Parts: sequence; structure tokens; C-alpha cells
Amino acid sequence: MRACLTDTSRALTPPQRDMLLLISADALLHASLAEYLASRGHRVRDRAEGGTVVSAVVVDADAWPEPWTRGRLRRRFPRTPCILLSGSPLAGPDTVSRLRHGFFLPKPVRPAELAWMIDHAVNG
Repeated sequence: MRACLTDTSRALTPPQRDMLLLISADALLHASLAEYLASRGHRVRDRAEGGTVVSAVVVDADAWPEPWTRGRLRRRFPRTPCILLSGSPLAGPDTVSRLRHGFFLPKPVRPAELAWMIDHAVNG
């Protein structure tokens, strides 16, 4: 009997997609979202340094880590889609309204909704 070896690494690794910046001071939410987004093939960054180009920014609007603020987000990413997640029915939409390319998802966030929103924000 002849053994057949197949390289399955490509089948198990999703194709690389967009570079996303994930901003959250909530370590558990940050880790969960980063793992989920990476499993969908996104490259996830924790920081935007220098000339880092990202396709979209995902922000936990209920837990802004230092030094991030709404103003800094608006200044740093004026043309980048920003997806804000919030449990507040007022805070999230209010913040999004001040962004040129802002999107809002209420918490708790369903993974499929977040995936759709990222695709919609990045690809139109």
C-alpha cells in the first residue's frame, strides 16, 4: 500500500486579507476579536506606528486605551473606515457621526455581523 502525503497547510491557513488596527483596553475582548479576525485571514495590528497603512480600524468605543481618543482617531485616520463597537445606544452613534467613514455595531457583536461590516467598510 502506498502512502499519499498532501500539503494541507494552504488549505488550513486562510488567505491574507486586509490589515486591520484593533483598539480596545478590554484585554479579553481584544484577544477574542484578534483571534477571530486572524482566523478569517485578516492581519491584525495592535498599534499604528509611523506610516502604518491599515484598511480599517475596529474600536471598542466603551474601552479606549491610552493614548487613543475620538479626536486622535479622527485625526490619525481621516479617510480610513472606522468600525466602532459599543454597548451604549448613544455613545457609539454619536462618535460615528463625527467620523468621515464611520460605522457602528452594537454590543454584543455577532462575529458574522462584524465580518460583514469589515468587508462592507473596506470593499464597499
